[in-house]
Amino acid sequence: MRLDSTSPTTLLNPSPAPANLEPVFPRNDTGMAEEDSMRSLILFARKRGWLVVAATLLGLAGAIVANMILSVRYTARASIELVQDRSSEFFLQQTSDLRDASSMDAAQIDTVIEVLKSSALALETIQRLGLQNNPDFLKRINGHAWNLSEPTDRAVLISNFIRRLDVGRLGHTNIVEIRFSSPRPELASLVANTLIDSYIEHNFKENFTSTAKVSDWLDTQLGGLKKRLEDSQQRMVELQKELGIFGIDQSKDQTGPTQSVPLSNLEELNKELGPLEEFILPGGSSVAAQLHVARTICRRVERFCVRLRREEQIGELVVPYLNRLSDALFTWARWANKKAGVKETYWKK
Repeated sequence: MRLDSTSPTTLLNPSPAPANLEPVFPRNDTGMAEEDSMRSLILFARKRGWLVVAATLLGLAGAIVANMILSVRYTARASIELVQDRSSEFFLQQTSDLRDASSMDAAQIDTVIEVLKSSALALETIQRLGLQNNPDFLKRINGHAWNLSEPTDRAVLISNFIRRLDVGRLGHTNIVEIRFSSPRPELASLVANTLIDSYIEHNFKENFTSTAKVSDWLDTQLGGLKKRLEDSQQRMVELQKELGIFGIDQSKDQTGPTQSVPLSNLEELNKELGPLEEFILPGGSSVAAQLHVARTICRRVERFCVRLRREEQIGELVVPYLNRLSDALFTWARWANKKAGVKETYWKK
């Protein structure tokens, strides 16, 4: 082949153009990971699907068997509010030390909780409801009927009762909650409420017993006081009769008290002493001085009773009695000085 040097020619050997070119986009690593996981899961389900089905069926069968074997338990809740009872307290305290009657400390509430959980209340509730004959409470073993008179059966019944019982305090309040579980909801509710009734009755009996003991003690004390008062009154009447100072005639039915003042003794003494023309000063012999002191005290009591009568109701004969008694003491003081040969000291202006 001959080439012409005057017309330069360039020999080209181009590569063939690629066919069916597709655009290239950036790939997301997260998307690829999710896609791979889904593909792996689908592949596992195709190969091991029977394992998934078997596990599901096994779980369902276990749930059915458990439901048939295990009985359903219902829990009933009942509550009771505790209030402080101060009626049995017979001691004196400062007013500032007295707390609110409705408040109870933790120790008192814990005591109530222990009483509610006690075997005595459990046995009383079992007896009241006849739970020993209720198969929902405790089934018979080999047809054996539970007998409360048997110590072994009684212990089993009480243990089953306490095992189903839960008693606790609600927060920091005075409310105690009783919870009892049973296959029958109505039985659980009945037992919880009956337990509260048994506690209230038990508490009432204890308070009644304590009140009866206190009442008997008070009757004994009051009986003794009444006897001593009657003896004192009898001695007072006898003393009045001996001294001829004062008396109350109750032998006749009258609309009001009758004052009987036998003054014969005092009148005889006044005649013997003679008329008192001047004011005398208290003193003289030892006996006369003591009688004057007694007269002074009697006058002081008389003045106090006069003031008291304006504010309180007192006996109608108290003031007249004190007045006549002071007069008698004055007369006896003069008579004592005369018998002792002591002259009276007259007041000089």
